[in-house]
Amino acid sequence: MNQIMEFFIHKKYFAYLSFLILMFYYPKHSIAQVYTPIDSLIIFELTNGQRIAASVLNEDERKFVVLTSRGTKDTIAKYRIIAQRTANKSDFVNGKLIFKNEYPYTYYISPSALPLKKGTGYLSLPFFFSCKSQYAFTEHFSMGITTSFVLFPFILNARYSMKLFKDVHAAISGDFFKSDWYNPTELNGAIYATVTKGSIENNFTISMGKGFVYNPGNTKHSEIISLSGIKRISPKKSFMGECLFMFRDGPAISILRAGGIRVSRGKKATWDIGLFSLLEKRLVQGEFNKITKSWEYNYRWVSQNPWPYINITYRL
Repeated sequence: MNQIMEFFIHKKYFAYLSFLILMFYYPKHSIAQVYTPIDSLIIFELTNGQRIAASVLNEDERKFVVLTSRGTKDTIAKYRIIAQRTANKSDFVNGKLIFKNEYPYTYYISPSALPLKKGTGYLSLPFFFSCKSQYAFTEHFSMGITTSFVLFPFILNARYSMKLFKDVHAAISGDFFKSDWYNPTELNGAIYATVTKGSIENNFTISMGKGFVYNPGNTKHSEIISLSGIKRISPKKSFMGECLFMFRDGPAISILRAGGIRVSRGKKATWDIGLFSLLEKRLVQGEFNKITKSWEYNYRWVSQNPWPYINITYRL
């Protein structure tokens, strides 16, 4: 607790975290800002990948005559329609039809508690160097693998997710991690619990867990706290942010901060573009006290320059 309180004494870091939380937390009445479609509005998905939101004016065996949400009259041949369904408020942002976020599972690093649909998954390429995949075997359970093209690091993930309330989900996850294959006795991992409040498009997540690095006779532990969120700001863009706290043995603390946008490219792909920065409380000096006959250590906060992040995700 002393380490946490010492961090929040630094006003500029406290202000950053406060801004992050306020950006992601949204009141329930905010949905009133979305333009509500009329009850008769239907969403048509066509063979060329186009989607049209419209009310039906007339129908026969071969076609629909519709009035689109843009106010234009159009004719849609039935052989061009793959699927159709009744529209709802979440299909629109600022009155424009959107593709819903198909990747609720993860932010930049931390996962959400929202489940993947059974039989679906995704493949992503962070920095185009590593490869991350996840697949849902049931409505609650999914597994995934993250690795590079040389097979290290290698992370095996398993997660069980459940719905607690109307817009609140919880999940329990575990990671098995290998940084290399030269030390067969070393074992890294993490176990954590996650709670997400909100919808796929707008949500806030708190995750808490414990990480460990195991070697025979030498095991190190670290506590992990993650604050993450996403907010849809336009038909194709979502603002996404993350703040990851790692409390290692002793007073050392690492804080990874990330922020940027997620860009939807149709129904199958998204791009994540952002900036990462690292803030650490490091040992800067150690002295031997001759009076107490013990070592005394001095720590200070060190911030690294931000670096860019890019990732493409494709729905399987």
